Amino acid sequence: MSAWLVWYATSMTGLGEHILYLDFDGVLHADEVAWLRKRGPVMENGCGKLFEHIEHLAAAIAPHPQVKLVLATTWVTMESFSRVRKRLPAQIAQRVIGATWHSQFKRDPKLADWWGDTVRYEAIEADVTRRHPKGWLAVDDDDTLWPQDKRQHLVHCGHKLGLGEANVRKALARGLLDLVEGRLDTYAAPGRGTRLACPAP
Repeated sequence: MSAWLVWYATSMTGLGEHILYLDFDGVLHADEVAWLRKRGPVMENGCGKLFEHIEHLAAAIAPHPQVKLVLATTWVTMESFSRVRKRLPAQIAQRVIGATWHSQFKRDPKLADWWGDTVRYEAIEADVTRRHPKGWLAVDDDDTLWPQDKRQHLVHCGHKLGLGEANVRKALARGLLDLVEGRLDTYAAPGRGTRLACPAP
């Protein structure tokens, strides 16, 4: 394992924390997002506004100040983590402690190949293995390869409505309550102790 990967795995914040893994597209707005070189992210095909459901996220996490956020979104591959975090309202941004992606990944061919072949569940699985939170939950519209016996860790959104759908908001509220009350503890995390978080260069 490279010295950088050892540093990355040992310097991550979130040990013993309650973590919500947050996707953007298909959660905080519809998944119809394009990235333009000079403008950054824009909505396509008249599919609403960026972050149009952000107030629903704010309302859901407000009763649970102990919950921290980790970004599980492709946005952090398009611009820096710090810039993505600054796009969020201050009361949400202050809870963001990291992301499943690190800019170093694209500087290492093995890490880049690993990331390129990774679905969202696997990226979160790897982050849980490295970060060792007390418990975790994900809100995402991508459930590809998500094991049935780990579905309790996922609030699955529709691609178009995301948190704009009342049933999804109710599921998120229930999931967050389960998280802080210990019913989603990391002892049930997928693959913990059985695989490397990402390949050793």
